[in-house]
Amino acid sequence: MMSFMDSETLGGVRSETSTVWQPIWPPVEGPKDVRASLACAARILAKEGFSENYAGHISCSDGSTGNFWCTPWGKWWGEMCASDMILLNPDGDVVQGQWGATPAIHIHTGIHNARPDATCVVHNHPRFATLLASHAVIPTVFTQTGLILEGEIRLISDYTGAISNKSEGAALAGQLPSGTAILLANHGAITIGESIPHAVFKAVVLELICRQEYDSRVMCGPGTAQLIPEEHRHSLKRVQAEISVKAYWEGAVRSIVEDCPEVLQ
Repeated sequence: MMSFMDSETLGGVRSETSTVWQPIWPPVEGPKDVRASLACAARILAKEGFSENYAGHISCSDGSTGNFWCTPWGKWWGEMCASDMILLNPDGDVVQGQWGATPAIHIHTGIHNARPDATCVVHNHPRFATLLASHAVIPTVFTQTGLILEGEIRLISDYTGAISNKSEGAALAGQLPSGTAILLANHGAITIGESIPHAVFKAVVLELICRQEYDSRVMCGPGTAQLIPEEHRHSLKRVQAEISVKAYWEGAVRSIVEDCPEVLQ
């Protein structure tokens, strides 16, 4: 079996002073600031199928003031540009930008205010994550890519209506003291990341493993998938966090910028 340390197979090098495999990364001319990164994130996820009309929003903390940048209300993810991003304060008020915030902005105020690890928050209504959430099914992680979410998935099984004020956002966040992939019954999904690339990758992987759970149940029934042996799970999960996030993000950015260079404007 190939090891992720096999540099010849994976296209990497070993430094003269280290035995650790070092990837050789293709060049990427991508976003230079948070606003451009959010615009790229929106277009990447739209291309992945997160495109339920204008639904969904992505936010990123500025890391110092408690303010956060967010995609604006009303624009579809597939048409976002860096200049569209809006800056909000911890109460969800727009303090910079030409557009308004989503009525559900307090999903973001609640999580950003409660979770120091929540640098980036992605919310949308992807097909399979929403389907499983609405049947109170938490997907089983049985592929190596999915391991980045092992132990990270949470289910909120009670639908209490749209999050429309700060107290409701705080109540939602209070149900999420941990976990970075959240299924919301009758609603959609949230992913939380230490960075925009991490949150985007986790959003993509969450939808992937929800689709795999659905397909597995259709094919053979629940609980029938072969699981990855325990002795391999830790190293594979580390590979996803340390290598796959960067590889996915940079490749997706290259594709988006090549197709839609205006995303960075």
